[in-house]
Amino acid sequence: MKIICINACLRMAFLMIFIMSGHSFAQPQKPVSPNYPALILNSEDFPPFNYPDTDGKSAKGLASEKIIELMARAEEQYSIHFFPWVRSFQSAQKDANTCIYVTTRTPAREAMFQWVGPLVKNTWTVFARADDTRRPISIDDLHPYLLGAYRQGAVSEHLLAKGFRTELANADRDNPRKLLAKRFDFWVTGELVGHAFIKDLGLKNQIVPILPLQTKYLYLACNHGVAKERIDRLNMILKNMENDGTSANIEKKFR
Repeated sequence: MKIICINACLRMAFLMIFIMSGHSFAQPQKPVSPNYPALILNSEDFPPFNYPDTDGKSAKGLASEKIIELMARAEEQYSIHFFPWVRSFQSAQKDANTCIYVTTRTPAREAMFQWVGPLVKNTWTVFARADDTRRPISIDDLHPYLLGAYRQGAVSEHLLAKGFRTELANADRDNPRKLLAKRFDFWVTGELVGHAFIKDLGLKNQIVPILPLQTKYLYLACNHGVAKERIDRLNMILKNMENDGTSANIEKKFR
């Protein structure tokens, strides 16, 4: 038990240093056109969809595997960089030839980016302390409570727009321990993301999902400086990956 805790804590410490300092994984490929510069793909620690491997040599996760396969088929030159979410998101907005994955496609964000996807499905879910006897059965039942989410994420944007009281962390990874410390009443995040953080932090059986809210789809979102024909080609190739079973085979590995 102590070994598991030590390993989980070491991994978390490594990831925090790794992501806060920024890191990239260069994946040289033949460019689709000599006139196109390499794509910069920003990401964050967001398991099981995207996260840096602890060896510091590769990008891991369901969405990362799809992205790497997509870039290989498109013969794109690119690099993957892991940063805190806000930095990655803002960079994709202002820096040419820069994208971010994965991110929720919402009406408020529609005009900010060009979109490739969807890549993966994400069901927003309410998590509670296992010993908490309160069990809301609808989203309306959540209004009296303080809800945990993370800053500038699609979940927190939605909760704020609907008038919910929120406690926002800089990284979603911080929220399981904040929930256990009773910094807020319930934690709202993606179902698979929540389970991944709970497992990684060694908190299984202490935090449980209690209420699915809605299903959203996550995308690769690109700066408007990326050539539209490039975006169109990536969407076409991603569709082919869906049709030939490649995407389904990747998803099976993470179930």
